Amino acid sequence: MDFSQFTALTVAWVAIIITPGPDFFLTLRSGTISRLHGLKTAAGIVLGVLLWLAAAIAGLGAIAKAFPWAITIISVLGGFYLIWLGWQAIRSALAARRPAEDGKEEVKDYLNSHPFRSGLLTNLTNPKAVIFFGAILSNFLPTNLSVLSMSAMVVYLISMEVIWFGAVALLISTPKVQRWVNRYRSVMDGGTGIIMLVLATVLLGKGVAEVF
Repeated sequence: MDFSQFTALTVAWVAIIITPGPDFFLTLRSGTISRLHGLKTAAGIVLGVLLWLAAAIAGLGAIAKAFPWAITIISVLGGFYLIWLGWQAIRSALAARRPAEDGKEEVKDYLNSHPFRSGLLTNLTNPKAVIFFGAILSNFLPTNLSVLSMSAMVVYLISMEVIWFGAVALLISTPKVQRWVNRYRSVMDGGTGIIMLVLATVLLGKGVAEVF
């Protein structure tokens, strides 16, 4: 791999990482719960990226071309999962706006209980990952890389994921930001929920369009 290929790969990877999507908004909301929640969600996302990279190296792009219906299934599953996460966020926002009542059970938020799993599933049910990782390997990575060189490249790409999502989780969970978040938590939860529902609608729309 020459310097121009390395630079192009880095630019493409950074661009896709920092572009707001389901992973970003989930980490953002999880970090408002606590720093540990944010970092666990980020860890789940990073594991998902690692699994996608491994699948891409194993020939994911060729499989996706041979079985395009698999992308449709992932789109539909991802859409429904984002709808569920979005509804969880909206329920949390509505509950935060209601005064607490003794003896009334608190609204349970799946993200609050399973941050790592939420991050992992959100990443794995993103159909864009199939296309993106396949394109990255076919357009930027030479096929004749040694196992050592390919492993080093995977570590390099994953390290950028760790830095970005770790930074998002750490920033949103700082005491100063947390004080602001606590003041507007219902607005943030509601906004995140709506964004997830919009993203889910896009995924489901693409999935249905591919079927019909």
